[in-house]
Amino acid sequence: MYVHTPIITASDCEGAGEMFSVTTCLPDKDEPITKAKLQTKLKVPKSKEEIAAIESAKKAEEEKAAEGQDPAKKAKKEKKNKKKQDEAPREEDLFNFTPVPLAEQRINYKEDMFGKPAFLTVSGQLNVETYAVGLSDCYTFGPTFRAENSNTSRHLCEFWMIEPEITFATLDDDMDCAEDYLKFCLKYVMLNNADDLEFFDTRIEKGLRDRL
Repeated sequence: MYVHTPIITASDCEGAGEMFSVTTCLPDKDEPITKAKLQTKLKVPKSKEEIAAIESAKKAEEEKAAEGQDPAKKAKKEKKNKKKQDEAPREEDLFNFTPVPLAEQRINYKEDMFGKPAFLTVSGQLNVETYAVGLSDCYTFGPTFRAENSNTSRHLCEFWMIEPEITFATLDDDMDCAEDYLKFCLKYVMLNNADDLEFFDTRIEKGLRDRL
């Protein structure tokens, strides 16, 4: 059975190479990145006057709530509020900021869409193994990605890979499956792409057709 597996995943299936990250936390094209914005996605008011108005209204609410309150509880609440103010982003972080160099930027994944690091898949193998348990023999054929600076013929940044999973199989069964698949592909090419094989036999690799 042919099944589709996720392109965006949180798992590194093979653990053998670098993965492309997927995130919603990148800034807009012309938006400078500040340290405050790296820590959290701030909903910054339009002006200092609006900030002052919000703070004033908040203080009035706290004073109203504190009327007739136990002095000990009041002191405890004031201490808690002061701690919040100390931890809040400073005004210079909001208005007089310095953009953070690219090498120092970090993503706050709590604010990201998935709530944790997510990547473009390097393999659908883990998903296919799960499907195989429920559906028996199956395979996936889809795009996979590697964030590697590889100049070999094995890994590109994006390539399509066929991945079969067969259940209750021995090593001999696995080899038979691989051989049958290869024979099927070669037979198809020889019947349907004879002109291409003739070209390769003449220009690229002498004796190719006889070997196949």
